[in-house]
Amino acid sequence: MKTSIKMKRQEKRTLRGHSCVSNPEKKTFRNLARASLRSISSETSGHQSSPTLSKEDLNIHDKMNELMTSLPATADDADTVQDDSTEKMTIRSQYTNQMFADVNRLFNSQLTSHKEIFAILAAVTEVIKNQGGTESNVEYFAALMTTLESSSEIEVLTATAYLLRLVITKLPDSILLAKFPAASRIITTLLIDHMDSEDSSLVKSLLRCLQGFLIVQEATVWSLPTTVRSFEILLGFTSHAKPKYIKIFAENLLKIMLKKDTIRTTVCLEIFYSLFSSVNDASNLTVELSSQIIMVLYEYRPNENDIEPTVAWLTVMMQGAICRSKLNCEMGFIGLPPLFSACMPYFLSKNERILSSTTRVLKTVLEECVPPVSEDIVSALLSEHTDENTPAHKLMRCVESGLKYKYQNSWNYILQVVVSYLKVLGKECKELSKRVGIKQIFGYKLT
Repeated sequence: MKTSIKMKRQEKRTLRGHSCVSNPEKKTFRNLARASLRSISSETSGHQSSPTLSKEDLNIHDKMNELMTSLPATADDADTVQDDSTEKMTIRSQYTNQMFADVNRLFNSQLTSHKEIFAILAAVTEVIKNQGGTESNVEYFAALMTTLESSSEIEVLTATAYLLRLVITKLPDSILLAKFPAASRIITTLLIDHMDSEDSSLVKSLLRCLQGFLIVQEATVWSLPTTVRSFEILLGFTSHAKPKYIKIFAENLLKIMLKKDTIRTTVCLEIFYSLFSSVNDASNLTVELSSQIIMVLYEYRPNENDIEPTVAWLTVMMQGAICRSKLNCEMGFIGLPPLFSACMPYFLSKNERILSSTTRVLKTVLEECVPPVSEDIVSALLSEHTDENTPAHKLMRCVESGLKYKYQNSWNYILQVVVSYLKVLGKECKELSKRVGIKQIFGYKLT
């Protein structure tokens, strides 16, 4: 059965074979567009308005063109710019090793030190190519070490050390192990000679180079005279006159600790202990820098089952807290709640050495850091209008948390810390003891 499709009335149908017929008959919008264009044209060229460009404007334009063309061109400057750009492109195209990709960001720099880096890199690359080399990492390492040993100018040494620190990160461990004695001798000699240099760029690069070697060394190497001498040089930066050198030293030492090796971690912690212990009235270690080092050391907190690293870490954190308190007693007390929070899990350990070390550290910190601000602590705890998020309240909550049931096996250690805390607060211990709950704990144990 056929069904007829009804078409809407007044609907236009396109005839086959006559594409031109499909053009619309109604041109309402086209006519409006043409009308608007005519109005714009009449406004810009009509008699009622002045022309957009007058004869005076054209004369001024012609005079400016004549003035610009009459200026003499400085051929020397143009040649210099062209020579500099050509030289840069030539230097950049000489080396093909991808480990120098970071150098490319300095390509457009106008600093003399950055230009020296490109010059040294171009010279070293040319020597390697002339000797038939393949521009491998080992070849660059050998050439840069030779340049570092034979140079005496500070600019050349700085540029060479910067390139060398990039190369060392790409060398295999076997090369770093084999070349450590000779390379460390050169690097430590330069560190001694330029330890008091005004520019820290050379010292920073040399420390990074030494760090790259020390990270991969095996445990047996750390007892050799070469390694001991390297660490003696590092220890010299713990009491350096410039805080920025101390910061560079601390950053490199923390990177060495990234290697999960007990001996390496313990030795690095001993160096930090020496750094914090060297603080005196004439010390250049600021409270801000010491706080930054302590905050980073929290990231290296050992596991409760690692006895030696845990004891060393606790000792360093204790000395760091005392150091910061000597520099600023208020900042020293503010840092106690995080320290207590980090140390409380050690009371869950079953190792007697960890328990006794944790107790000793917390008691010592309380005795050294609390007395200078004891009056402020007591007034904050006893005040009814004080915010309970103050460092005094946070520390009190940390002490109270040690009296929970899960710490019952370590209460004989924790109570020693509680007694020390109440003792250093002075006359108001009787009022504060009610908050700590000593009577309830003793009553619970007796029952």
